[in-house]
Amino acid sequence: MRSEAEGVVNWPHALVEELADRRAVIVLGSGVTARSINDAGNTPPTWASLVTGLSTRCVSDELVRQQVGDLVGNGKFPQAAEEVRTNADPQSFARALRAELVDPKFHPSGAHNDVMTLDAPIVINLNYDRIFENQCIGFDDSSYVVTHYFQDDLVRNIRSPLRVILKLHGSVDDPQQIIFSTSDYARLRLQNKDVFEVIDAILKTRTVLFLGCGFNGDPDVDNLLTEAALAVPGAYPHYALVPRNADRSAFEAARARGLNVSFVDYPIDDSPDPHHEFDSALAILRARVLAQRELSI
Repeated sequence: MRSEAEGVVNWPHALVEELADRRAVIVLGSGVTARSINDAGNTPPTWASLVTGLSTRCVSDELVRQQVGDLVGNGKFPQAAEEVRTNADPQSFARALRAELVDPKFHPSGAHNDVMTLDAPIVINLNYDRIFENQCIGFDDSSYVVTHYFQDDLVRNIRSPLRVILKLHGSVDDPQQIIFSTSDYARLRLQNKDVFEVIDAILKTRTVLFLGCGFNGDPDVDNLLTEAALAVPGAYPHYALVPRNADRSAFEAARARGLNVSFVDYPIDDSPDPHHEFDSALAILRARVLAQRELSI
């Protein structure tokens, strides 16, 4: 008999088997970073609040800040980020980014630990912070390698026995290289085609689990999924853990575009932490994957 906790989310057995066999790839979005906390009880910003916070910290023009707020309110995050990039000098932007993501000293969350325990061969980290990779390297620095979209060692590392963490949007360590605005996305596509060829191959040949991704404006996620779905129609789906009772427009739009993603729902509520069941859902997945690995031994 299933416990009440196990009823929080219905994880497909096919995904459990793929993760247990270490064939699946995991993509981490800002929703995973948002599960962290620091000693003061503060949590990291999501993409929307990060753009707004950076605008407040490093854009001096009040009209531009208002425009950024309007764009964020309409879900146009890359466009809002473009306004911040254009109107902030590089040094102020770098200092503001560290103030938002590094200075608060956020700790890894239970979600980070569960993802690490799932032990996927490749984790594509869309976040600028270092929380996940610091945790993995601190746990076993001989088993992980961190590579960035602008480095040429991705294929070599994927073919190695190491666990690869790909920082597809860059890192707070190098603010000028992060992929933040619409022009940054265009530059990434133009100058780093090899990386996208590798990720495209992954999407066509591996099962991918998206965690903390909203499907609400990240051109990389949308474009890659669209290309993979068009190239391999009828392929087995990828999976995404998404909130059950939230605004569904972004997820339904993704479904309508035929992105071949199966959405796995977890409930949210009106508590101070409405997404607390995200942790429960991920813990259940971890337990099921570990149990499946025991059966396979």
